[in-house]
Amino acid sequence: MNADGSTGARSDFASPGGTDGGTIDCADSVYQVTCGDGIVHVLSPSGAEPGTISAGRNATNAAFGGPDGKTLYITPGAP
Repeated sequence: MNADGSTGARSDFASPGGTDGGTIDCADSVYQVTCGDGIVHVLSPSGAEPGTISAGRNATNAAFGGPDGKTLYITPGAP
């Protein structure tokens, strides 16, 4: 995004492959779920991957919620 809110040239900062749903936390880290393996890839704003979360083979999406917005919810797909 440009400072004026318009979109600029597209660029990929990471490519975990086969992604489904995802979310962003308050520190601008991206949590991206990959299809089939149930891994949530945690990506820093620079695109580095400091870690992963094993969420079960059929995981499909992730979102933050709860009273303080700091609980990561991960949705399961069909078995």
